Amino acid sequence: RMADHSGTGSYGEHSFESAGASSKMAGMNPDASKWEPKDVSKWLESRGLSAHVKVFKDNDVNGNLLLRLDKDTLVQELHLPETVALEVLDEINVQENKMFQVEQWTEEDVISWISDPKMGLAEHAATFRYHNVTGSLLLELNKTDIIEDLKVDKFGQRQTLIEEIATLRKRLSRGGPTAARNSSSARPLSSADELAMLEKKKAERLKSELDALKRKVNHARDAESRAKVLARQAEVKAGAVEQQLQSLETKLKQRRSAPPQPTASGGATKKGVVAGWIDQCTFKPQLNKKSMEMTKNKAGDSQDFVARTMGDLKNRDRKLKELIRNQTAQPSDKEKEDQKRKKCIDYFKIELGWDTSAGVKQDDIEALLEDPKRYGLELKDEQRRAIKKLRGFDQYLTVYDQFCIKGFVERQKQDLEQRKISSGKHSDAKKQEM
Repeated sequence: RMADHSGTGSYGEHSFESAGASSKMAGMNPDASKWEPKDVSKWLESRGLSAHVKVFKDNDVNGNLLLRLDKDTLVQELHLPETVALEVLDEINVQENKMFQVEQWTEEDVISWISDPKMGLAEHAATFRYHNVTGSLLLELNKTDIIEDLKVDKFGQRQTLIEEIATLRKRLSRGGPTAARNSSSARPLSSADELAMLEKKKAERLKSELDALKRKVNHARDAESRAKVLARQAEVKAGAVEQQLQSLETKLKQRRSAPPQPTASGGATKKGVVAGWIDQCTFKPQLNKKSMEMTKNKAGDSQDFVARTMGDLKNRDRKLKELIRNQTAQPSDKEKEDQKRKKCIDYFKIELGWDTSAGVKQDDIEALLEDPKRYGLELKDEQRRAIKKLRGFDQYLTVYDQFCIKGFVERQKQDLEQRKISSGKHSDAKKQEM
């Protein structure tokens, strides 16, 4: 095909799409081999070949077949004029170059690629967009990056993504069918050009690695800042408690060393002695107003008060240490999510008898949503539609919550019936006594 028209450049050297074509092809997978016939029709429209969409649609031409078309096939099988066939071949060459030049993919190209329904990874498109994953960075991803940074936790999805990336790498190393067809006529690179190309690729790879390391450093700094804030709050609380403790100890020492207050006359009355002692105490015992004698308070005497004060301070100190220990030992969001996931899976396995050895199956969830009354659930149509829109853990967690609500309502009904029975028996017993 390149022998017929050699004016097509590489994906990185020329712009292959005008503004109108870009808007029409927005969201299309750059990997044309995964296109459906409707995607081929959309591509033809974006390239200004709308007049021939019906021919390709009637012959059920998908992306894989599109890439294998040649001039003879277009003319003899699809009955296209020779000039139109050459124009179509030129556009196919352009798409092939874009397909095999993966390192030149933009962020939107990667989002369109990951959102392909055949791959089943569309739910992770937002994560790829958040991390600004381009084609060059996509080729550098490994298993650790996929698990830790992109949060692809499901084994099946993770394995699919690893295999698809491996396919892209093989395709890039081969240079694609276009490169194979042009290998005989391509001009060999000089040693200086080859060295410059290798240095450019190495620089791009090192830049992507540096960006990944910077992101990890920022995450670590954020965690360190949160830990410092928690430690500072604990220190402030500990300082306040320590000041209160020192102040109370100082007051207690002053009271113990202070001499008794002298009375106005030589013989102090019982009332004066008691009143003077009460004025010196923070804790005031109860008095018998007639005899002016101290009566035993529910809280105890002054010695009990000192012991209680010291005990309260010790309890505060103990609670403060427990608070600091609990703040540092709180489970992460990941651990909480794993606990919820395990509780859901155990319920489906024990209560519903589902096979959850490989996780919750989507077929079981869909069967439940089709006939919820079979499982004792009362779901409105709006609820069923909302649950169907969810995917993965969010979906079967919502289903599990519906079972929990059902169990709570049943328990409330049983308690109400039991109370009615108990109140009926009680009223019957009263009537018999009367």
